[in-house]
Order: sequence, then C-alpha cells, then structure tokens
Amino acid sequence: MDPKYRNPVSQQFNFGYQWAANEELGRRNRYVHELGLHENKTVNINPSIATGIGTDSKGNQFVITARPLSAAFAAAGVPVLGRVMDEQSVNRSRYDGLNFSYRQHMTKHFSLNAN
Repeated sequence: MDPKYRNPVSQQFNFGYQWAANEELGRRNRYVHELGLHENKTVNINPSIATGIGTDSKGNQFVITARPLSAAFAAAGVPVLGRVMDEQSVNRSRYDGLNFSYRQHMTKHFSLNAN
C-alpha cells in the first residue's frame, strides 16, 4: 500500500429544466456531472524492462531484461523479487451527460416518449 494513499472523493451535481405546454406535451432537459478523484489503481513498480538484444550459442536472438529494484534487493541482502505491485490513489474518472426527453400523450392508454 502506498504510504501517500488518499481516500477517494466523488464530486456530483446535476440540474434540469422541465416544461409542459399542456397536459399532453412535455419536455425535460437535464445535465449530470460526476468527477471521481484519488481512485484506486494497482501499479507495477518493478516492471521487466528490455535493455538490449542478446544472442545465444546457437545464434538465436533473445531480449535482455532488467528490473529497476533488483540491485536494491541484492544490496540489502534480501531475495530479489520479480513483479512488485503497489496500490496507489492516482486514478480519476469523469462523466458529463446531457439528457433530453420528450413526452406526448396520444390517447387514453398510449404515449410517445423520446430520449
């Protein structure tokens, strides 16, 4: 877990306008906003990075890789780990929507709705 982890925050608001010409005809407009900050994201902080191309004794080529934290693990005298995953609060999301609605009552048991 990241020591700088923060709790997620959500900001939401909406507003709208509704208008009815008569009992049979109506319109409605709405705007919706949602913003999420400090959302959770899992990050690999010790990825395998390609550093070059090598050749084996049979002439086959292969990719040489290294991990950024391998030297630090070896210097500390602890086992060298592969992938190291960290939970961080660095994600964000956003939604903005504009909705239009139209309603027309046609007969006693039938109406037309459009969005």
